[in-house]
Amino acid sequence: MRPRYRNLLVAVFLAGVLVLVWQLQGSEATTTVLLLTSAERQDGGSASLSEAGRARAEALGRLAGNLAARDLLAGIFSAGGEPERETVRMLSERLGKSITDVLIEDPGAFARGLARQHRGKIVIIVTGNNLASALLAEWDAAALSLAEFGPGRMHLISLPSFGQPRTLVLHY
Repeated sequence: MRPRYRNLLVAVFLAGVLVLVWQLQGSEATTTVLLLTSAERQDGGSASLSEAGRARAEALGRLAGNLAARDLLAGIFSAGGEPERETVRMLSERLGKSITDVLIEDPGAFARGLARQHRGKIVIIVTGNNLASALLAEWDAAALSLAEFGPGRMHLISLPSFGQPRTLVLHY
């Protein structure tokens, strides 16, 4: 091969590598989802939290309210009724971020869209047990067998653009 063509081939190859690196640079961010269910409700499945539930909601507000990277918080989503909203109300006030009510009819579509739309950000979602299980199954099916949903449990799900998602279960 002539040196002239070899130099041209090397230049084209390097240009291709630079374009590939530039494309991948923006997609390397990891989305972090904090998935939790409502705190304890009053007897009879009431639409409001019990005293223990309000104490747990306050604990959540203190715990996650100290979030150091507030600028990375994309949103707080409530997929449920008043108990779910009440669970994250104090947290919302501490972070200065409003609660967005969402109706999730297709957990798969919601899970994929959320990970794409909020790439590199932190998202907090509070919902019921069944929907939480469905969302976790979409993001990290391997963690579903170990997952236990209920008051005081938070699932921290790391969704990298490349590689496997990881789930950490925290108790608060």
